[in-house]
Amino acid sequence: MKDRFEKKLNNLLSKLPKTPTSFCIGVSGGADSLALCILLKGFCKKKKINLYAVTVDHQLRPEAKKEAKGVHDFLSNEGIYHEVLVWEHKDIKSDIENQARQARYDLIKNFCKKNKCEYLLTAHHKDDQIETFLINLSRGSGVYGLSGIKEISTQDELTLIRPLLSFSKEEILNFCKEQGIKFYHDNMNDDEKYLRVKIRKNRHLLNEKLDISDDKVILAIQNLSRVRSLIENLVQNHISDSQTQKNVFNKDLFLKADDEVILRSLSNIIMETSNQDYPPTLEKLENLLFSIRENKLPKTLQGVKIDFNKNSITFVKLK
Repeated sequence: MKDRFEKKLNNLLSKLPKTPTSFCIGVSGGADSLALCILLKGFCKKKKINLYAVTVDHQLRPEAKKEAKGVHDFLSNEGIYHEVLVWEHKDIKSDIENQARQARYDLIKNFCKKNKCEYLLTAHHKDDQIETFLINLSRGSGVYGLSGIKEISTQDELTLIRPLLSFSKEEILNFCKEQGIKFYHDNMNDDEKYLRVKIRKNRHLLNEKLDISDDKVILAIQNLSRVRSLIENLVQNHISDSQTQKNVFNKDLFLKADDEVILRSLSNIIMETSNQDYPPTLEKLENLLFSIRENKLPKTLQGVKIDFNKNSITFVKLK
């Protein structure tokens, strides 16, 4: 696995505009992230890349603090720099997964900024890729939702790299066993009230009952990913061609494209203007597009005021 990993990561790094001097990795204490840490340890030593590891204590489980300390002790013994970041919050009664994910990303992003690290590595693997596809399929997602997790993406000023997407969970667990890596198991990963857990526990039925193998799902993701890349190029060209000044767009030119390109353009512009990490829902974007076409009253979406007249569309971040 080490040789395959090194080959994969070298390939990914060759696609970056510059050679990294430091990596940060988010470590949950599970098998995936600890395996990635150990794989990166040798790689970073060879390439003279600084390696930082961080664990977020979400303070949602009583055992989380103890587990974070265990991760700290293990990684420190391995000679890997590690910090525990704590999410301070009040009682959370709904949307726990999304709030925890956003808080985790914000804490790690701030750590990276403080330590001048531009590259964040995560341990998403092949099984995560398949589960994400099935989750989005169950929600009726389009090309973007079904094209899977990218190996390299950008978010804010960070470049996210996911070098384990071609490795299965089984391979990772076998690596941990071979290396004697002791990892923690989060009981929330067994609770079927979460859609991802429900899909994970019943995914085998696709193969057994419908003859839909993991490889077939991955092939579908790869095919859709190529379509997504094509759309992303069209969107970037569309934004550039219709923009007259910062956050201002020629209305006629903006509305001449196909709906898919217009909707994705709106999503990109709103995310960039609001500086938020997640796009508005498709339903909200469709309502916004309808309002612009019908010259309805100005709209506010995700902290951005969208104003328009006969000639232009303007996006302004609200204070």
